[in-house]
Amino acid sequence: MSTRQNLFLLPIICGLTFSLMSGGSVQTLTPSEADASDLTGVKSIDKRAIEAPMLRGDETIPTGQDEEPSVLNRVLTSPGDTVGGTTYDWWLNGPALRRICYNLSTGTIHLIWLHSRECADCHVFYNYYDGTRWVYNKHDFMESGIPVTIDGLRGGCYGTIDVDYSTDIEFISNHASEGGVYYSWVCYDPWGTGFYVCNHCPTPIGICDEGIIWPRLALGPSGYVHICACSYEDMNRIFHCYSTDGGDTFSPWVYMATTGFPSHNIAASQNSSKVCVVWSVADGDDDGVVYYKESTDGGTTWGDSVDISSDIPSDLRHAWILGGYPVYDSDDNLHIATQTSDGEHIAPAEVWHWCEANSPEWGLVASYPELWELAGTPGYNALCADRPSIGMDPTTGYLYCVWEEFPWDDAEPVTGRANAEIYAARSMDNGVTWGNKVNLTNTFGETERYPSLAPVVNCTLHIEYLADLVAGQAVMGEGDCTDNPVLYLAVSVIEGDVAALSIDNPTEDDPLVPGDTCYPKATVSNLGSNEVTFQARLSAVIKGMEFYYDIKEVTLGGEEDVQIEFDPWLVDSLVGDTVVFEGEPPDTVVLDTLIITCYASLLGDTDLSNDNVSEVFTGVEEIPAGGELPKVFTLSQNYPNPFNPITKIRYDLPVDCKVRLEIYNILGQKVATLVDKVQKAGYKPVHWDSRNITGREVSSGIYIYRLQAGDFTKTRKMVLLK
Repeated sequence: MSTRQNLFLLPIICGLTFSLMSGGSVQTLTPSEADASDLTGVKSIDKRAIEAPMLRGDETIPTGQDEEPSVLNRVLTSPGDTVGGTTYDWWLNGPALRRICYNLSTGTIHLIWLHSRECADCHVFYNYYDGTRWVYNKHDFMESGIPVTIDGLRGGCYGTIDVDYSTDIEFISNHASEGGVYYSWVCYDPWGTGFYVCNHCPTPIGICDEGIIWPRLALGPSGYVHICACSYEDMNRIFHCYSTDGGDTFSPWVYMATTGFPSHNIAASQNSSKVCVVWSVADGDDDGVVYYKESTDGGTTWGDSVDISSDIPSDLRHAWILGGYPVYDSDDNLHIATQTSDGEHIAPAEVWHWCEANSPEWGLVASYPELWELAGTPGYNALCADRPSIGMDPTTGYLYCVWEEFPWDDAEPVTGRANAEIYAARSMDNGVTWGNKVNLTNTFGETERYPSLAPVVNCTLHIEYLADLVAGQAVMGEGDCTDNPVLYLAVSVIEGDVAALSIDNPTEDDPLVPGDTCYPKATVSNLGSNEVTFQARLSAVIKGMEFYYDIKEVTLGGEEDVQIEFDPWLVDSLVGDTVVFEGEPPDTVVLDTLIITCYASLLGDTDLSNDNVSEVFTGVEEIPAGGELPKVFTLSQNYPNPFNPITKIRYDLPVDCKVRLEIYNILGQKVATLVDKVQKAGYKPVHWDSRNITGREVSSGIYIYRLQAGDFTKTRKMVLLK
């Protein structure tokens, strides 16, 4: 039986009052006059024309006189620039949020995070890269960044950020209490000095008397600022308001939906008046369903709520309370990324992308397998793969998706919580198909969480994340309160063509035997002309569950191959259970089906058709009693038929010869190649797991399998019925 864990739902509301702390020393920032209208279409108010106050920090801390570096209990290898720090290690209750923006015109980067020094009250902090340096960095990373203040109070938790790309002014949402009522606020820095102008959204009195919190922010063209937030007292009603004057005044709150949990998110087009709100429902008949609601007139009127979950082509359609991440492309098409599970367990899990302009609308980004065991649980409000965010390259039109994933064999011994890694994948066809996932951090024994991908990609992914020294939530009493770095990670996208060529060990001629140690090997190739570094991942699956994997980093010159030796594993009783397939000859005994797959993973891979190679093993080669070789070529009917998801195809070879066994759909399009090599004479079993050449599961229908063995050719039909 597989070990599965339940997901616990428990939101946190952060405290809001805190003593004022000065920020780091800075230099005057020259406002960018670059015109970004060709990228964003934003026409905005030039708030930098307002007279600027003194630079924050200059009145208290001279340049170069900062404190000595903090002493950490652990040395982390998490990649990237340290831009801040916090003890607050629970950043999100719901979906991934926009916490970082990259301005293509100026080369500047804006980001925010939740800051705390005592694992208690958290507040929004901000840092800025001016093209040469992080302006608000200090020697002590826990002192880096500046607080986003609201009339002398720190901003509250779970804020978001967006940037007016024509003026490079950041807009930040947060919440704070005023007179015992929680207000949602919008803050912006018109001078680039670290001092904020903050205006609160409409009064919640009469709508939610205790307040409206957790505001998500999105900028539209012509000075539009959109806010979507939720009720404080029950945390299950979401509302929208908007500003037409750059965040100085706002329209009244308008009710959007009842969610059962703060799973709301928002996006606005940069080219039109479109704006959308996305959420998932946390209870009732619609539990786990992802909805969106769209306005085409800047939030004045709204269309009906649209359920997009029911069309996900998977048995995993439940998005939990984690909602979705929306973004508009340059053609005004709405894209939504979300995560799914079976609604009861944290694994298996899948990451999906949706776009109404696509056919099909849903594209599978990545999957996380069902497991035999899990070394540690991810913690509150998390699946084993979750919280995807999307970025787009305006030059190529390619999409990128970044999310967090929890390796099933990696846990923190102090808390028992699973460590996390950050993964990414790319789509070159607007999200219909995606390349193999790439582990961007690959730091076994450490945990990197809550990644946020900047919406604009320029052949480089701009990512902010938290490096948590101890996996788990210290704010929930899990482990010690630690100083955790906040990091910015730049990931260059290198174009190339890598391939997984073959599984070299184990082989059909050297079957697996229980008690032996398997030393897996696979050959991968760089088919391009330039040197590339990529990842080769080997996975072993039995009974549909992954029990082994290993990742190796590979660097190859142009048109080079290499055989990789992966870490060994013991062929134990788990693999060695013997079964007799019903309907097979009574003297034929085989081991449970074992599928070994090698994935060649390069984020910038230009050809996805050759990235995966699989071998299916039954442990022993099937030879009827007597051991005689077959007299003639034969292609048998697959069994079982119909099938779901695995079927066996048997064929007989009277002589050694070149064999090619392929799967086609009813339209004659090749779906998969199961065998393409020279084989010895004998009785050959091959299994097909319903996956195509890209490793994705195919849909139900009639399929044709075709055998070419020497001069012999034969075809048969089979039915996949899900």
